[in-house]
Amino acid sequence: MTRVDDDEQIIKFSSGSTGTPKAVVQSVRVLDAQARGLLALFEFTASDANLIAAPLTHGTSCFVLPILAAGGRHVLVEEPKSATVLSAIERFHITTIYAPPTLLYSLMHDPSVHTRRLDSLRHVIYSAAPMSPARIREAQQAFGPVIETAYGQVEAPQIVTAMRAPELEHEENLASVGRASSVAEIAIMNPEGRLMESGGVGEIVVRGPLVMTGYLDNPELTGNTIVDGWLHTGDLGVIDRRGYLYIRGRLRELINTGGFKVFPGDVEAVLARHPAIAECTVFGAPDPKWGEAIHAAVVLSQDSPADADDIIAFVKRETDSVKAPKHVHFVTELPRNAAGKVSRATVRAMLSPREE
Repeated sequence: MTRVDDDEQIIKFSSGSTGTPKAVVQSVRVLDAQARGLLALFEFTASDANLIAAPLTHGTSCFVLPILAAGGRHVLVEEPKSATVLSAIERFHITTIYAPPTLLYSLMHDPSVHTRRLDSLRHVIYSAAPMSPARIREAQQAFGPVIETAYGQVEAPQIVTAMRAPELEHEENLASVGRASSVAEIAIMNPEGRLMESGGVGEIVVRGPLVMTGYLDNPELTGNTIVDGWLHTGDLGVIDRRGYLYIRGRLRELINTGGFKVFPGDVEAVLARHPAIAECTVFGAPDPKWGEAIHAAVVLSQDSPADADDIIAFVKRETDSVKAPKHVHFVTELPRNAAGKVSRATVRAMLSPREE
């Protein structure tokens, strides 16, 4: 049987981080492009041993074919407990692991991490959610100069952009998800549908062989998402003059507070610099005065107490006061979906004030 690149190969569901998961149809062309792009960038070889510790239903699955194509092998663990994962890295001389930040945090904070033999690692690739620069530096100290990152979504799976470990050593790159891969073209588009110059914030759009066929049995949604060959990701971002992409958040999560447009990602980046904050997420909620008010849900570090006034004052000192949260909620953990992403919608539903 002759392979046809546009034959439907697999149906995968989006993570549903901003709503109901959508059934995405990926063709042979998509999987082929994905494998070629990952192979070209990460330069996998027959000596690679990949540890599968995150769910195969999401980003982890993207690495199965390229590593097999290079002649490498995969090792699966039954549960992603830190002790189990660290032991597997030692026992099987693991070279590669793809993980959401939550899994990396559990490994980094395991008391035994600094006594383990982890020198076989060449690729520790995080994705699915952002990591603050401070957390990236912490990961580099724990695992060595092997931390890498990649960006994609089910509609255009790994690898839209990526960044190798040497690039991530540079301070100006810590907040970036890298540059376009060999199988994707990226741009920033304004609300009128025009491509923007470098430095402008708008919607991230993607085109090339990595783009999905469409949504299953939903031609209207497909037509609204892929326009003139460009996939509208729903992510807000900016591309600097070097070609590095920085994600600012989701388009539908933009906060309009008192007439000012605020990107949740910008506020989260500032909050992440506060020494007492381990994790955070920012969302907008209806407010009778501001239209929408900025709320922040934060997880504090165990040894660094802080109160709401201190956190709000910190944001005001670090950036425009309009971006400072009006309300700070202290939580013990942030809810996540199966892909490891913080579910902003769940946080909003849990913490938004109820209308009278």
